[in-house]
Amino acid sequence: MSESLWWRDLKEIWRLEGWKGHFEDNFFWEVGNGREIMLWKDKWLGGETLKDKFMRLFSICSSKGDKLRQWEWNNNLQWVWKIGWRRSLFD
Repeated sequence: MSESLWWRDLKEIWRLEGWKGHFEDNFFWEVGNGREIMLWKDKWLGGETLKDKFMRLFSICSSKGDKLRQWEWNNNLQWVWKIGWRRSLFD
């Protein structure tokens, strides 16, 4: 997907004004309900995807297209991980 003209113009203004860093590095996402956030493929803190940071885990994951919404909090207020693996992680 290509970026909009408006977005490109904002990035150009950022560059021309000499403000530090990349335009995108100065903004953050609000996770909200997680319907739009790709667990493995979106960039997280540090500007890196989990698939790039944890390549070996990603290679054995059977749920490469999961959205963050597919995870949930349980009654003990802990994350319930619903990642499917092609093999056991502890073999």
